[in-house]
Amino acid sequence: MTDLEQIKERIDIVELVQGYLRLQKAGMNFKGLCPFHNEKTPSFMVSPVRQIWHCFGGCNEGGDQFKFIMKIEGVEFSEALQILAKRAGVQLKNFNREKVSEKHKLYEISELASKFFEKQLGESDSGKKALEYLKSRGLKNETIKEWRLGWAPNTWNSLKSFLKNAGYSEKEIFASGLTVKKEEGNFYDRFRGRVMFPISDLNSQVVGFTGRVFETRPEDIRLSSVEALVEGPANPLTHSTKAQGGTSSEPQSNSEQGRTTGSGLAEAAKYVNTPQTIIYDKSRILYGLDKAKMETRKKDKAIVVEGNMDVIMSHQAGIKNVVASSGTALTSQHLKILRRYTQNLDLCFDEDSAGETAAKRGIDLSISLGFNVGVLNLSAKDPADLVKENPAKWVEASSKSQPIVKFYIEKALKKYDSATALGKKNIAQEVLPVVKLIDNKVEQAHWLDDLSNKLKIDQKILIQAMAEMKTDKRERYADSNADFVRFESSPRLVLEETLLALLFKMPQKAGELVLSSAEEKEDKLEIFSDKFYNNLFERLKSGAALKGPFPYEDNLRIELIKFKSEQFFGDIEEKDLESEISRLIKSLKKELILEKIKELELKIKEAKSQEEVPLLLQKVWNFSNKLASL
Repeated sequence: MTDLEQIKERIDIVELVQGYLRLQKAGMNFKGLCPFHNEKTPSFMVSPVRQIWHCFGGCNEGGDQFKFIMKIEGVEFSEALQILAKRAGVQLKNFNREKVSEKHKLYEISELASKFFEKQLGESDSGKKALEYLKSRGLKNETIKEWRLGWAPNTWNSLKSFLKNAGYSEKEIFASGLTVKKEEGNFYDRFRGRVMFPISDLNSQVVGFTGRVFETRPEDIRLSSVEALVEGPANPLTHSTKAQGGTSSEPQSNSEQGRTTGSGLAEAAKYVNTPQTIIYDKSRILYGLDKAKMETRKKDKAIVVEGNMDVIMSHQAGIKNVVASSGTALTSQHLKILRRYTQNLDLCFDEDSAGETAAKRGIDLSISLGFNVGVLNLSAKDPADLVKENPAKWVEASSKSQPIVKFYIEKALKKYDSATALGKKNIAQEVLPVVKLIDNKVEQAHWLDDLSNKLKIDQKILIQAMAEMKTDKRERYADSNADFVRFESSPRLVLEETLLALLFKMPQKAGELVLSSAEEKEDKLEIFSDKFYNNLFERLKSGAALKGPFPYEDNLRIELIKFKSEQFFGDIEEKDLESEISRLIKSLKKELILEKIKELELKIKEAKSQEEVPLLLQKVWNFSNKLASL
């Protein structure tokens, strides 16, 4: 059995896909919203029998476990193979480490750095002080371990030296975002004297870090033994001495680490994040989602908070459907990912002007993309502080969200006097743009009625005022596909696949049906432009069974066509089958003729001699007549 066969045998396609999006039973199969294009009606089908998936909607994509990971994670086949092999517990044979991708190396570096930080938190003198700080914030030992919190020593090059000793080059370490390059070309550690929060992707692979500054004294800084983490030569960082960087002659720096003194202690920048890398994009990563995704699907709701500590303390309190954006406001990419698990979103943000402004764009995006959005009011406390004070209070508060439009209405009513004309105008100007973003007309009517009653203004006036409002840039998010992966599938290829799906239902009549419907052979109007599809058709005509062995890609295409046949034509009667085949061939002939006309028009434009043009025009005329007769 090959590696691929072992992996596919151990990983069920339904369980794999359910780790990324919500599926519901649909007969023998499962269906959900396609993650690869924007849609409101589920067209994404998963077959547990055939162990494949296919979108019967806008993108017409399909495949097996490997194809799904390639599409959803945006990786090459080799990386999808490694991801699934790890999940399946399959040791890949003949895996060439020298040919491992750049992405995979960055995953390795990030994982090793996370282990380094974890060990420093538990074993270095300064790390132990940071550990006490974390405990003082209410974190339990098991929580610290589960979230892999760590400590970055306040030195210039301890992590860099550790990773170099592990076999990675300075260029590779820099590409991971863990070092900063100085003007003269040297590198130093980005994270120094900070409590470290690893950031993971949906597969729980470490892709980046957030470092929170922690005050300590240079004389407290010690390094722990880390040789157990790396095979090979003795690590130079095993000495329990004062940190080299703490008293080094490195120049003062004004990098994103914050202004540093000669001792290397940070005086600014409370938080430092990994910069953009090929494995870390903060606009696409939600902190804690790898741990929260299953609970989010189970509860059919996601709670979005502001900070990493808010996420961790919420999970510690038993509220495990909580995530945070990584140092940025909610983006359409974040929401696209969340929509795989739920359409319900509760937002928890600071009610000061800065916090509300930061949340506003995310709120508008959420509404535009069809989320049911609520707001959690914590009376000026962060979830982390509330959990430390009394976990039960956060548990209770998290279950009492307020609909977002109601939140805006009540906020505007407190801000303006609804008894005055100016107050009514200001309230309407703040609330109506939000109502306008709601796609569902019934829900929209509900809030218009509510606002009408509170302002004592006829609902028709509010509807008119809303209609007259200038189109807000925010509205474009609702129909924009810019953040969705798009796959081009030609109309002709889709028709060919559908025709083959029909012929799979009646293979013994394939030749007869096609030949009687496509008797014209002139001008090389071939029914199947795809070589593989044409080979399948020839097999069907000759009565040969569709048995392999086929190459991996070819076998997958056959399974997808069979799946399409079952979905579209499972109960079709023979007379309807013949009629549908005739209709499809007619459509295919139209596509073929249109392609021929385009080819001829291009030849006319590129004709080197005017003598060629009349003959080409005549051919265009002939094909146009054939097109009109169909």
